[in-house]
Amino acid sequence: MTKITISYRREDSGIITGRIFDRLVAHYGTDTVFRDIDNIPPGIDYRKYINECLNRTDILLAIIGPDWAGKTPDGRTRIAEPTDLVRIEVEVALQKDIPVVPVLVANATMPQPNELPEALHDFAYRNAVKVDALEDFDDHVRRLTRNLDRLLKSKGVLPSRTEVPKEADRERDEPRAVNPPQPVIRIMAQVFSWALIALFILASVYLILIGVLANASGDISNGGALIIGIVALLLMAFGYIVYSKSTKRT
Repeated sequence: MTKITISYRREDSGIITGRIFDRLVAHYGTDTVFRDIDNIPPGIDYRKYINECLNRTDILLAIIGPDWAGKTPDGRTRIAEPTDLVRIEVEVALQKDIPVVPVLVANATMPQPNELPEALHDFAYRNAVKVDALEDFDDHVRRLTRNLDRLLKSKGVLPSRTEVPKEADRERDEPRAVNPPQPVIRIMAQVFSWALIALFILASVYLILIGVLANASGDISNGGALIIGIVALLLMAFGYIVYSKSTKRT
């Protein structure tokens, strides 16, 4: 069974490693991608444990953030210590001739040979893949999976991957407009609708009063007053329609 193992230092790149892991699982399946091989049972020799885990690994991804070397307060680096788990993971993979792919995150750069213990010097010459956590994340992860596909194919272990539907993939990758919260929109629509209805009612009442007063004073005929009354009724009816539609929307 194909196996891709992710090596990382939690305090250095834990969050983006989780995102990369999720995308790789979506691409290859849950039975192919593994991380946290340092969850070692108590009392077990972790060198042997990691060695056995990597025996079943086809590719090791080494996630490298700005503090992948693990600087300590006294100026040393954890990667230089023989007991460092990240060092052991990479060192064992190199010894077993397992493809080790450095993945640079958070603007990290590849370590120089003189910054690494002698057993990891070859790691400094591995071609790295960059994965940006921001707007280029999707494109970078797609490029990473294409490179992994080629590596697995060359080893004859490319699994039948779980494809994300094209439409869903496109919707996920397209930038989405930031819309106001729906409750705010509903409140604004209600306020506007009530204001419009109040305006229609006031206009209708005004027209009716004008018609009544003008007819009483003889300024207009009964026919004119009737026309004004009809216009006022039409305005009130239109206001009722607006009210009905606004209540249906909310």
